Amino acid sequence: MVLQSRQPSPEQASNSRMGRFRAWVSSARGLGLPDYRALWRWSVSDLEGFWEAIAEFFDVALPPAPERVPAEEVVPGTEWFPGAALNYPEHALRDG
Repeated sequence: MVLQSRQPSPEQASNSRMGRFRAWVSSARGLGLPDYRALWRWSVSDLEGFWEAIAEFFDVALPPAPERVPAEEVVPGTEWFPGAALNYPEHALRDG
Protein backbone atom coordinates (compact mmCIF):
# COMPACT_ATOMS: atom_id res chain seq x y z
CA MET A 1 0.00 0.00 0.00
CA VAL A 2 1.43 3.36 -1.03
CA LEU A 3 0.26 6.44 0.80
CA GLN A 4 0.22 9.57 -1.25
CA SER A 5 0.78 12.97 0.25
CA ARG A 6 -1.94 15.37 -0.80
CA GLN A 7 -1.79 19.12 -0.45
CA PRO A 8 -5.03 21.03 0.06
CA SER A 9 -6.00 23.48 -2.64
CA PRO A 10 -5.24 27.13 -1.86
CA GLU A 11 -8.97 27.68 -1.27
CA GLN A 12 -9.20 24.73 1.13
CA ALA A 13 -6.10 25.90 2.99
CA SER A 14 -7.34 29.48 3.40
CA ASN A 15 -10.81 28.31 4.51
CA SER A 16 -9.46 25.89 7.13
CA ARG A 17 -9.30 26.91 10.79
CA MET A 18 -5.54 27.08 10.51
CA GLY A 19 -5.83 29.28 7.41
CA ARG A 20 -8.29 31.60 9.14
CA PHE A 21 -6.05 31.76 12.21
CA ARG A 22 -2.99 32.52 10.06
CA ALA A 23 -4.84 35.33 8.25
CA TRP A 24 -6.19 36.75 11.51
CA VAL A 25 -2.89 36.70 13.38
CA SER A 26 -1.08 38.14 10.35
CA SER A 27 -3.47 41.07 10.34
CA ALA A 28 -4.12 41.51 14.08
CA ARG A 29 -0.47 41.24 15.10
CA GLY A 30 1.01 42.71 11.92
CA LEU A 31 3.13 39.64 11.32
CA GLY A 32 2.64 39.12 7.60
CA LEU A 33 2.61 35.31 7.66
CA PRO A 34 2.08 34.40 4.00
CA ASP A 35 1.90 30.62 4.40
CA TYR A 36 1.91 27.64 6.75
CA ARG A 37 5.71 27.51 6.91
CA ALA A 38 5.88 31.13 8.11
CA LEU A 39 3.17 30.41 10.71
CA TRP A 40 5.12 27.39 11.92
CA ARG A 41 8.38 29.37 12.18
CA TRP A 42 6.61 32.05 14.23
CA SER A 43 4.94 29.42 16.45
CA VAL A 44 8.29 27.93 17.50
CA SER A 45 10.23 31.20 17.75
CA ASP A 46 7.66 33.14 19.82
CA LEU A 47 5.95 30.62 22.12
CA GLU A 48 4.32 33.26 24.29
CA GLY A 49 2.98 35.30 21.37
CA PHE A 50 1.74 32.21 19.55
CA TRP A 51 -0.14 30.72 22.50
CA GLU A 52 -1.57 34.10 23.52
CA ALA A 53 -2.89 34.45 19.97
CA ILE A 54 -4.34 30.90 20.04
CA ALA A 55 -6.20 31.66 23.28
CA GLU A 56 -7.49 34.96 21.89
CA PHE A 57 -8.50 33.64 18.46
CA PHE A 58 -10.34 30.64 19.88
CA ASP A 59 -11.88 32.73 22.69
CA VAL A 60 -10.45 30.63 25.51
CA ALA A 61 -11.47 32.21 28.82
CA LEU A 62 -8.70 31.82 31.39
CA PRO A 63 -9.77 33.64 34.54
CA PRO A 64 -7.86 34.77 36.40
CA ALA A 65 -5.50 36.05 33.73
CA PRO A 66 -2.33 33.97 33.49
CA GLU A 67 0.95 35.37 34.76
CA ARG A 68 2.64 34.26 31.52
CA VAL A 69 1.84 31.82 28.77
CA PRO A 70 4.71 29.37 29.20
CA ALA A 71 6.32 29.50 32.62
CA GLU A 72 9.67 28.83 30.94
CA GLU A 73 10.90 28.81 27.36
CA VAL A 74 11.70 25.09 27.70
CA VAL A 75 9.55 22.59 25.83
CA PRO A 76 8.67 19.94 26.82
CA GLY A 77 8.35 20.33 30.54
CA THR A 78 7.05 23.87 30.94
CA GLU A 79 3.89 24.88 32.75
CA TRP A 80 1.37 26.56 30.45
CA PHE A 81 -0.72 29.59 31.49
CA PRO A 82 0.41 29.57 35.16
CA GLY A 83 -2.04 31.27 37.50
CA ALA A 84 -5.05 30.73 35.20
CA ALA A 85 -7.84 28.18 35.42
CA LEU A 86 -9.77 26.65 32.53
CA ASN A 87 -13.43 25.83 33.03
CA TYR A 88 -13.70 22.89 30.64
CA PRO A 89 -17.53 22.49 30.82
CA GLU A 90 -17.95 26.20 30.05
CA HIS A 91 -16.03 25.77 26.79
CA ALA A 92 -17.42 22.37 25.88
CA LEU A 93 -21.05 23.41 26.32
CA ARG A 94 -21.06 26.93 24.93
CA ASP A 95 -22.70 27.86 21.65
CA GLY A 96 -20.54 28.53 18.64
